Amino acid sequence: MATSTQNVVIIDTGCANVSSVKFAIERLGYQVVISKEPEVVLAADKLFLPGVGTASEAMKNLEERNLIDLVKQVEKPVLGICLGMQLLGKLSQEKGQKADELVECLGLCEGEVRRLETGELPLPHMVGIP
Repeated sequence: MATSTQNVVIIDTGCANVSSVKFAIERLGYQVVISKEPEVVLAADKLFLPGVGTASEAMKNLEERNLIDLVKQVEKPVLGICLGMQLLGKLSQEKGQKADELVECLGLCEGEVRRLETGELPLPHMVGIP
């Protein structure tokens, strides 16, 4: 597969398995940079926002890395992967220690992420496929 000349950047959120996302994108013929540097992120043609864990921890990581305002400045396409997709919304509902809590997210997409009510049915659980 030919290598694409587009500038593809994975935002280094500090809460994701960026190497697996990088590998998947490279298999499509793109050269990928992982960065949290404003000049690199803002110069990207395409951006990926990965995430693993809880929205509260991810937003804390983004804040500590000064990425919240940076991501909001981006005018190019951004694809959220896993938790990264949740972070693009306004709010994410999570199970807190005492009750459900709503975590303020990036607000780049309309809508909120709410827990799926299943009654007594178990939620499906997805695992990685080698």
